[in-house]
Amino acid sequence: MKNSHLILIILIFAAVGLLIGHLASDRQGTAATQNSADPSCANPTEDASCASGNSQGSPNSNQGRTLDRSAQRTAAPQQRDIQAQRPTTPPQQNPKQAQPLAQISVGSQDPILGNPNAKVTLIEFSDFRCGYCGKLNSTVKELFRAYPNDLRIVFKHFPRNPQSDSFLAHMAAQEAFAQGKFWSFSEVLFSYRGQFTPEALVQLARDNGLDPAAMQRALENQTHRPIIESHIAQGRGQGVSATPTSFINGRLMSGAQPIENFKKIIDEELRR
Repeated sequence: MKNSHLILIILIFAAVGLLIGHLASDRQGTAATQNSADPSCANPTEDASCASGNSQGSPNSNQGRTLDRSAQRTAAPQQRDIQAQRPTTPPQQNPKQAQPLAQISVGSQDPILGNPNAKVTLIEFSDFRCGYCGKLNSTVKELFRAYPNDLRIVFKHFPRNPQSDSFLAHMAAQEAFAQGKFWSFSEVLFSYRGQFTPEALVQLARDNGLDPAAMQRALENQTHRPIIESHIAQGRGQGVSATPTSFINGRLMSGAQPIENFKKIIDEELRR
């Protein structure tokens, strides 16, 4: 009986010892878990999990915020630079702004039709070999009839090729001016379809009431070449490169435009 009680007591103590051992083991496991998750662990250098755990937390997010702030500081001056580099819109020009007026002198050797003291002067640079110049010549005559007292017409020789027979025709026309018949003889030259040879020009002079001998001498001696060359230089000085080109009180008119376009500008000049 005593032995059975003794065995029972021993078994009870053994069970209590096992229970105490289990409880101690559980406490050690809990402490280890807390140390591994605690960012304030005592010796992070001895436990890689402590350092790596901290590296995945707030230090990385702090670094991200630092980079964002740095990027914002860098982006601001770049945006200012981009805005500074953007081209500014140039001021719009007034489409009605008048172009600079051409300054073309008129001399005593220039053929003039109309009132010498007229308020409006039309200067035409023309070539006797240019079909459009012939059309403009007809328009000019109509303008003269429409503005007999208000329009002065000045003819400027502008043969496009100084080596062509047209240059010879212009010298003949200038001789006709010397004989007082430029405008009638210029119409003959515009309508002529043959070659401008000295013989043909002398014959045209004879047929149209000019002195053929004086025409022949002028062509042989090239008496009027300086006048033709001075007109060409004047035209080129104003940017003339094609015919016909006209200037109405210095305002450029290119080509053989309809007569209404010329009248519009002439009327504007008369209202000034």
